[in-house]
Amino acid sequence: MATDMGSIPFTENGFTLDEEMAMAMAEPELKMMKLSALDFNGTIGGPQADQLGTLLEGPGAKRDVKPFVLPKLSSSHQESIQRAKKYAMEQSIKSVLVKQTIAHQHQ
Repeated sequence: MATDMGSIPFTENGFTLDEEMAMAMAEPELKMMKLSALDFNGTIGGPQADQLGTLLEGPGAKRDVKPFVLPKLSSSHQESIQRAKKYAMEQSIKSVLVKQTIAHQHQ
């Protein structure tokens, strides 16, 4: 769908027909280059050099690893949790009683 803007025809992407053709022809080459640039290990580039020398530890290597500890709850949070547990238990008991009642009615 080329439109004529002056004397040079442009495509709907804003490129000239010659530019559009050049990009279309170059695309498979670029894809092939990208794939061939990866070696069998999936790394980019040529051969890798052998690793020499000693291994140096980074700045975080000497920190003591402390296990994750949950923060202490305030008394109001503890009370809220206890109320929630009590409510959940009551709902569970109600559910079981309703199921038992329905089961006895169907017998």
